[in-house]
Amino acid sequence: MNLIKCITVLPLIFISLIVTSFACAAPHEKSAYVEWNIGAASYARVKYTPEFNYSEPTSIGSNVNLGYLFNRYFATEIGYTKYNLGGNAPNGVDLAVKFIYPFNVVNYDLNIFAKIGSAYLPDTGLRPLVGVGAAYQVTPKLDLNTQVQDSLCIDGKSSTLLSVGLTYYF
Repeated sequence: MNLIKCITVLPLIFISLIVTSFACAAPHEKSAYVEWNIGAASYARVKYTPEFNYSEPTSIGSNVNLGYLFNRYFATEIGYTKYNLGGNAPNGVDLAVKFIYPFNVVNYDLNIFAKIGSAYLPDTGLRPLVGVGAAYQVTPKLDLNTQVQDSLCIDGKSSTLLSVGLTYYF
C-alpha cells in the first residue's frame, strides 16, 4: 500500500517542482521561448522554368520560432515560415543566432536585435538568412516585437517577411 502511494505521490511532487521552477524563473535570463509573427510577405522563386519564373506579390505571411535565450545578449532560434497563408508559396525552415542589445528604458524593457543564419526552402534550397527587429517587454514573460527577416539569394531575389508578433518566455 505504501509503495502505491509513493508511486502516485512522487510524480506529482516532481511535476509541482517543474511547474514552480517555470513560474519563478527569471525573465529574459537563460530561458526557452516561443515566438509567433504575422505580417507582409513576398516570395521570389529563382528556378528559371516556365512554371517557376515569377515573384509572388506581397501577401500575408506567418512565422513561428522556438528559441533559447542564453543571456540577455544572445539566443538561438529554429523557425518555420509560411510566405503566403492563402497561396502557393512554399514553407521555409530556418536556423539562426540572435544578437540582442537591451535598452534600459525601464528595467531593460526595450531590445533591438539582429539575426543571422540559414533558411531552407524546398524549391531554392539553402539560403543565407538575415533579420533585424525590436522587442518591447509587456510583462516579465511576454514581449511584443516587430521584425523583418530576409532569406537572400545570390541573384538578388529573396523571400521577405515584415511582421509583428509575440514572444513568450517559459
